[in-house]
Parts: sequence; structure tokens; C-alpha cells
Amino acid sequence: MAKGLIAGGLAPGDTVAVLSATRYEWTLVDFAIWFAGGVTVPIYEASSASQVEWILSDSGAGRVFVEDRGKAALLGQVLSASSVLTGRLVPVVRMDYDGEAPNLASLAAAGAGVTDAELERHRSAAELHDVESLVYTSGTTGKPKGCEIMHGNFALVAWNIVAALPELLQREDARTLMLLPLAHVLARAVQVVCLTAGGDSGQSRRRGMPGSHGSSVPPRGLRSATRRPWVPPGAGRAAGRAPCCGRSTHCSTVSCIPGCARCSVATWSTVSGASPITGRKKELLVTAAGKNVAPAPLEEKIREHQLVGHAVVVGDGKPFISALVNLDPEGLEHWCTARSVPLLSAAEACTDAAVRDAIQAAVDQANSLVSKAESIRKFRILDAAFTVESGHLTPSLKLKRAAVVKDYEAEIEELYG
Repeated sequence: MAKGLIAGGLAPGDTVAVLSATRYEWTLVDFAIWFAGGVTVPIYEASSASQVEWILSDSGAGRVFVEDRGKAALLGQVLSASSVLTGRLVPVVRMDYDGEAPNLASLAAAGAGVTDAELERHRSAAELHDVESLVYTSGTTGKPKGCEIMHGNFALVAWNIVAALPELLQREDARTLMLLPLAHVLARAVQVVCLTAGGDSGQSRRRGMPGSHGSSVPPRGLRSATRRPWVPPGAGRAAGRAPCCGRSTHCSTVSCIPGCARCSVATWSTVSGASPITGRKKELLVTAAGKNVAPAPLEEKIREHQLVGHAVVVGDGKPFISALVNLDPEGLEHWCTARSVPLLSAAEACTDAAVRDAIQAAVDQANSLVSKAESIRKFRILDAAFTVESGHLTPSLKLKRAAVVKDYEAEIEELYG
């Protein structure tokens, strides 16, 4: 498959997107992209059309691997409806096998004329400091940002973990079953660790662990046939500590060197001089199901409505995402005037059916930007404003999220009652 990508014009450093759930072919495609010298751009299977469009546009991906016919249809809709992707030819290759090309088999066949020497030239073009994958964050302050993961990041994580856990990873019967979404960088790092150790790795898209009544590890998986550690591109030609992933101005991952001035990671120094990661400077919600949700893009979209003063997305540790919304006095006045209805007070507007329908429409628009797991299921309209005096805004009028969540704890709990 790597030769097929080269035959199709892939040059070292070119970005290739992958839109799929966890499956055996995901991993094959990932390693094929790396061997061809490309940069993998994962896209979560549940991503909305808006998210897919943004990631393709921002990453500059010139080709896309999709899981099946359904994902191919979604991608086709995105490409045909997008104003920013208009005119871009994005070849699409499906991972499923129903005889319809282009698929993985036809891609491999297309590379028959590429020599081993040409493949090696592409494979060895990257150094440890070169980008291996462009992973998009949940977007803490707007649209998701592409974080550059270097070959050195994956390589040193793998080497260090294998050295630290030989009794687990270097057993003759070592086997790993991957249940995490491979679009998540942790899942891919784990696979690299396992292959470096020389064990077997299987993939499953099932949500739960295999049962104890006769079920077994899915048969599809990768095996290191010679039990020889995986060697990444650039190994042996560059040494030292893994470079900060913040070569990009969008640096924001925990694989970065702690304390990096460009990262959104808060640290503190110990007596020994180490700088452990203690938290993010910017908000990110994690639902009870473990889904990371960036509240800012949802809030900004809701605030575009003339009725809305502030919107606060909540749901940390909760089963789903909700929102608190308060009304803009001037916006409410103009809204009432435009509809030739008596001016409503804030308290009256909170229970007015037409106002609620308007806010629901704003919430629906915000939800169209994200996946279902990130969408707002419920909201509560508040009859109080957030101000500097109330303690909910900073002097520069930035929202104090923690203060709002604390002061409106009862209202938030009602949303989940």
C-alpha cells in the first residue's frame, strides 16, 4: 500500500486523512502512510460534516482513507457542499472489501511498479524531528487546532515504556487488544509501543471488553513475525530528547516537554527540578463516558443569536452536555419589537415559549458543528446576567466558568435530574 501511495504521487511530508472507526485496516493504512513518507491526519468516525471539512481544509490533506461506503458518501457531501474545498481533487480509498475500487487491494496493485529502493527513499526521508501525524484537538478556544506529533515523540515513548515494562510487553505470549478509537493519539502510541516490543496487537470496535463465556480476541491484528522491535524513520540519525511538539504555534499535547512556553499546559517545579503536568490552562469538559468536549466553539455559536448574552456549556463528569444561557437585554428588546409583541422582562422571557424556541434554534445550529456525543442535549435559560460585580466576569469581560458552575450548581443538577 505504501508503494501504491507513492505511485499516486505522495511526496514525503504530504498529509493523508483517515476517517474510520478502529479496525485492522486503520493500522495498516497508518503504517503505509508512514512508510511512504506521509503524515497521518486522523478524523474521528463520529465527526460532523463541519468538523470533517475543517480538518481537511486546515491540514491540506490530499487524499483520504474512509471506512466504508457510508463514510465515502459523507465525504462526498462535504466536498460537494464546501466552499473552501471547491476544486480540490481529493482521492478517496475505501477500507472495506465489496469489489468496488478504489480500495486497499487496488491501491496495493497500483504500486507494483515502484521499486524497493524508491520505497526506502521515502521511508527514510524523515528524521526524528519531522512530523509523523497531525492530530486535531477538541478545540479549547475555537476551531480544533492541528498538533504536530513528531516521529521522535512516538519513538521515545515506545522505547522508554518497553524498557520500563519488559515483564509485560516482552513476554513470548504478549498480546494486546485495542478498544480505543485509533483516531485518538493514545491508541496509536500504544500500538507503536506493542509493535516495538515485538508482540501481537489486535483491534476491536466493540465498546465493551470481551466476555468470559467463550468469546475470544478478534482474529484481525498485527503480528511482529520475527519479534524484532519496530524501528521508526530517522532512528539512528538523530539523537537526544524528543523535540517539543510545539514546533507549531498550536502546540497543545501532553507529549510535549513539560513547561513549554507555547503549550496550554500548567506546570510547577519540584525541588528535584522536574515539572509535572498539573492541568490545562484552558477549559475542556470530559463527560462520564470519557468524551472530551471543547465548550468554547458551542458557546460562541450560541452567542451569535441576538437574544443570547452568555452561554455556558457544562457536563464535566455528566452523562451528556448541557448549557446555561442568559439573555441580552438589548437583544431581547429588539427581538420583541421586531415581532410586535410586548416587551418581556428577563423573568418572563425565561418561560416564554417563543423565546425558548429561538434559543433551541441557536443550540441546534451549534450542535451542527460537532458530533452527537459533543452536542447539547438540554439547556436552562437564566433570568440573571453575568457581570463583573456578580463575580462571573473578569475586568476584561472574560467568563469565569468555575464561578458560574459553582453559583448555579442547583440549576445544573436540575438539568440532570
